[in-house]
Amino acid sequence: MKLQKARRKIQTTWWSTIDKPLFVSYTILIIIGIALVMAASPIVAKRINVSSFHFVYRQLAYIIVGFCVMIWFSTLQVATARRIAVLGFFACFALLVGVEFFGYETKGSQRWVYLGPVSIQPTEVLKPFFAVLIAWLLTRKYRDENFPGFTLSFIVCALICVFIVRQPDFSMVVNMVAIWFTQMMVVGFSMVIVIVIAILGILGMVAGYFFLDVVKNRVDSFIGNGGSDSYQTVKSIEAIKNGGILGQGPGQGKYKEFIPDCHTDFIFPVAVEELGLIFALILIGIFAFIT
Repeated sequence: MKLQKARRKIQTTWWSTIDKPLFVSYTILIIIGIALVMAASPIVAKRINVSSFHFVYRQLAYIIVGFCVMIWFSTLQVATARRIAVLGFFACFALLVGVEFFGYETKGSQRWVYLGPVSIQPTEVLKPFFAVLIAWLLTRKYRDENFPGFTLSFIVCALICVFIVRQPDFSMVVNMVAIWFTQMMVVGFSMVIVIVIAILGILGMVAGYFFLDVVKNRVDSFIGNGGSDSYQTVKSIEAIKNGGILGQGPGQGKYKEFIPDCHTDFIFPVAVEELGLIFALILIGIFAFIT
């Protein structure tokens, strides 16, 4: 009886301390994600001659691990979570460096490494640890005015971006810089510094388009001017158009048969085609809320 009361007290305390709307939003996205993978992945699984539920099982495994880690982190004290995040950052950074030597190439990019039977993309695991580390560095100035938080955060961000560029993965570079830039604005740095960095970032992206073929090809592919490289983009747009306001119905989409990556990067068009524009707007709204 005492043990049950203790467990109930812990559960009540935990529930009262978490951000409930955020938790519910994440849970909804997880459920939607599983449903979409179940709808889109069997065609891809058949194409590569594996079980129809191969990608579903893999997604569920990742979800279980990720959900358990999320719950565990939500029970920690802030100081403890920060220490773990810093250690996690250095571990993931070591893996990021390891990609240079032990990573394997997929579709022209070397982003993945094997840890035993499991392949991981270090930058994806690095992102949350990076966000916590940068937040800690930038907020230290409120306790120690002489602490070079901005300089250190810039060095960390720049160092990571150097290794990511070598993969190459320019969208992830933009992601990391956006995390750093957003946190810098939230902390309250001088607007002059913020504007200068924003201008430099825009100039950097423009320069990347004109001087780096991989960036130019990605942008041209996105806007539909990339020839054969824009095939998935064109088919995705057609799928969205075919979905209309209310969609064709769950499992009734046809364009997923023509989109090679319909179970990963291009799963959104599958959702819009089958469930419609209204569902798409709701989904975007949930993502906007948690952002």
